[in-house]
Amino acid sequence: MGRLALFQCCRRHYGRIRRPRPINRPLETVHGGVCLGRDWDHHDVSHAAIARECYRYIIDAVSQLLRRPPKNLEHLSCVIDACLDKSLEHIDIVTLNHDILLEETLRSAGIDFADGFGGPIGQARLWAPDSFTSQRVRLFKQHGSINWYRVRVKLDGRYQKTVMIPLVNDIEHIQIGDEEDRPLLSPQPVILGGTFNKVLSYASGIFSDVFYRMRTSMDQSKCIIISGYSFGDKGINTRLIDWVEDGEDRRIILLHEDPRALHHGARGAIRNHWENWQRTKRLIVVERWLCDSSHDEIISLCHD
Repeated sequence: MGRLALFQCCRRHYGRIRRPRPINRPLETVHGGVCLGRDWDHHDVSHAAIARECYRYIIDAVSQLLRRPPKNLEHLSCVIDACLDKSLEHIDIVTLNHDILLEETLRSAGIDFADGFGGPIGQARLWAPDSFTSQRVRLFKQHGSINWYRVRVKLDGRYQKTVMIPLVNDIEHIQIGDEEDRPLLSPQPVILGGTFNKVLSYASGIFSDVFYRMRTSMDQSKCIIISGYSFGDKGINTRLIDWVEDGEDRRIILLHEDPRALHHGARGAIRNHWENWQRTKRLIVVERWLCDSSHDEIISLCHD
């Protein structure tokens, strides 16, 4: 069990910031290990360092919890039916989740799909965004994944930093190609946390690649099916608004058990368009979840 020196949020007192009072609180190690657990002298640690370490701890805790095996995958049967529908030329799935349930579901159904990573190189698959063009079914994970890791590998005669999906459990000693060096840069998975920082991340690294391909996919589509999204991501909301407003024949099929609560909790940019989109039939609201709907029913709504 590691210990982390946490601080109370500083409060303003007579126009000055009061000296924070240290709180030493043990952080229990998540089963399987976390990347944190340091004994710090609180006099030598800035608030920024504490915030960064807390953020890393949250990422580690979330990733460990998401590794628990699911009880079943039946709630994704509608997704499988869509992928098996040969009348659909392309199936593009965008998820903001970090888990790997969709990948496991598609593989268990024998469905080939592109996730942006190339074929095996040693004990890993490396990020290769051009691979998105190789499959009819594509999966875009805009917020990263619990099985993505940053590595430094030798490619084309020089070392480069990239992202991998390991094919073995021992990522600390993973072998990529013929290199004997340990390529892993961090045991922490590449996932986005927080709220407003996500928008900035969409313009850098692997996330810019995913966002570009997601945008290209949307521009080539006439119908988008949404289920389980809160409309809380400003970057995604902006892209959705631009997509709908750029064509009168574009339509969102929204599946949600309580659309009124969803409308109330959505960010203002979406709420401001909601009624007009419904009136012009560019937003079709279905009061149930995707898992309670059939593929044929959803397809019919796209063509009405």
